[in-house]
Amino acid sequence: KLFDYGFSKLENKRLAEKGECLSETDLPGSESPVKLLAEEEVRLVLPRGAEVKTEIEIRRPLHPVTPGAVLGEAHFCLDGKRIASVRLVSA
Repeated sequence: KLFDYGFSKLENKRLAEKGECLSETDLPGSESPVKLLAEEEVRLVLPRGAEVKTEIEIRRPLHPVTPGAVLGEAHFCLDGKRIASVRLVSA
């Protein structure tokens, strides 16, 4: 019964998949927006139906960007509290 209760109240939720585009940004010297990809997968066990909000923090580099350069972070928040983060890299 304890397992049934736990599975009815919680879920394993994927917040970001490795390589998933979470945002785009314009950078100096770039003809088109640069896609910002999750550096790794983010999964958490959360209350079923929980609404997780994503906040994107972008760092503006002072030099040309190469693929895989870290350009920011995505922060995942639940009820106003940060519950996970992942670095964002350029495509």
